[in-house]
Amino acid sequence: MLRDKTQHYYEREFQLGPEDVEELVAAAEATLDDSLTDLTAAFTEGADPARIKDAAHALKGNLMNMGLPDHAGQALRIEQTIDSEPDKARAVYEALLSELMTF
Repeated sequence: MLRDKTQHYYEREFQLGPEDVEELVAAAEATLDDSLTDLTAAFTEGADPARIKDAAHALKGNLMNMGLPDHAGQALRIEQTIDSEPDKARAVYEALLSELMTF
């Protein structure tokens, strides 16, 4: 589960106790929710490529900070493909959203 990966990442990287880790995970989850809301809005409100890139870039950073590099890579693919392959970018977004909703 993604939440467990993030908890273990914080424990390992920052050598924190359970309460501190849980506090970080809660903050990361709130930021993740905001990032996903922004990206969803970018795709649904006109699908402006520049707005999508900005939202995907922010999400990528959030996911890296959560110890989820594979998912960050998917956000990067959205950034890289939205101009030339918007349908592919949307498919990656939909798959990523589905995965992250399980956090």
